Amino acid sequence: MKEGSSGIAKIAREAVRAGKLPDAANLYRQLLEIEPEHIGALTFLSFMAKESGDFKTSNDLLQRALLVEPDNALLWRNLGILESGMDEYDSARSSFEKAVTLDSRSALNHLYLAETIEELGQLETATQHYLSAMAGEPTLAENVENPEIKRLIRRAKQARSKLHLSYHQEVLAGLEQEYPDKDLVRVHDFVAKHHGQTPVEYAHPLQRPAFQYFPGLLPKPWFEAQEFEWAQRTAEKTAAVRQELLAVIDDEQVLSPYVAHQGKVPNAWRKLTNSLNWSAYHIYKEGEKVVPHCQQCPETADMLANLPLVTMPGQAPEAFFSILRPGTHIPPHFGLANLKLAVHLPLVIPDNCAIRVGEETRKWEPGSCLVFDDSFEHEAWNKSEESRAVLIFEVWNPQLTEIERDAVAKLTAATVRFHDFCQKSSAIQ
Repeated sequence: MKEGSSGIAKIAREAVRAGKLPDAANLYRQLLEIEPEHIGALTFLSFMAKESGDFKTSNDLLQRALLVEPDNALLWRNLGILESGMDEYDSARSSFEKAVTLDSRSALNHLYLAETIEELGQLETATQHYLSAMAGEPTLAENVENPEIKRLIRRAKQARSKLHLSYHQEVLAGLEQEYPDKDLVRVHDFVAKHHGQTPVEYAHPLQRPAFQYFPGLLPKPWFEAQEFEWAQRTAEKTAAVRQELLAVIDDEQVLSPYVAHQGKVPNAWRKLTNSLNWSAYHIYKEGEKVVPHCQQCPETADMLANLPLVTMPGQAPEAFFSILRPGTHIPPHFGLANLKLAVHLPLVIPDNCAIRVGEETRKWEPGSCLVFDDSFEHEAWNKSEESRAVLIFEVWNPQLTEIERDAVAKLTAATVRFHDFCQKSSAIQ
């Protein structure tokens, strides 16, 4: 730094801290006359020119600064911000990419790059950068004081939501082509409600599905087994399925806590979280056969293979032995969706065991399936001194048409693809 310039730079910085920006600008202009390549002066005066709407001067000053420090990530970011303000998004993208290359650890660089890519109409690529930025600094959204960072985080969340919606819109377009003469009104309403475009109005005060609400279905907590052609032949398999259950029920090595969770959990669920007091032995899990368990329980697996189970890639079928140890209470909760029904095949049922769904409590009776909509508030308990065990699986709510079932399966598969994309994007650093 040349003689005399350091004093001017110090006074200029003090003027900036005091909020005396015009005074600081005059001082920095004087400084440039002495030292034309002073980065601080060039950067500040570029900012002031941009704020006054003089984009050309702002750009000229930044270009001068970059000639001095071509590897300064902050200068490239400032240039990208300037170019974005002039709607020159191709140039801005190049500038932000340079900033990211020079300083890949800066979440702000990634967020600005993502925003620019979104402006260029590449929503999926933009979302990938947004998610990568957020994953790189997981505490970025916490206690943020900078309004610009808040704005970019808000835009990142909006982009994620828009991308999810676009996955579903693509499915809807395909359904319209596949079923041109069929009624898809409820399917469109289902998607609109899922994305918050229209309000959800539950038809019953005790029905609150945690994930998916399909509109237009009569709110019915309990269904009778006689309503389903498969129920009797399923109940007739009770003895064979029970025998297979008894072969695994006491082996803690093959059972898993039904409520498996890391981190903070609600007080009502603490006793069951990561506990074998409510345990499971899965035959199907998240849409896939658990092959060793199917081999261990061939009669059960064969029976399930011949049932009209809910099929949604990545989520269903889901079928498992559910074991409640003595004294265990499952607190009131809601299932994921009203578009499917839970079926319980009673296997080992001591006295003083029951389940409440909605406002009605029923007991498990061996030889008869219990069928209910678990999107209604429900709870279960075992007040006996023995374990209670049932086989649980899921079937479609019969109020859905075949086309609606196909639509839900395709929409859910799209959601699974979306979440896979988000997970992979978050892993990119």
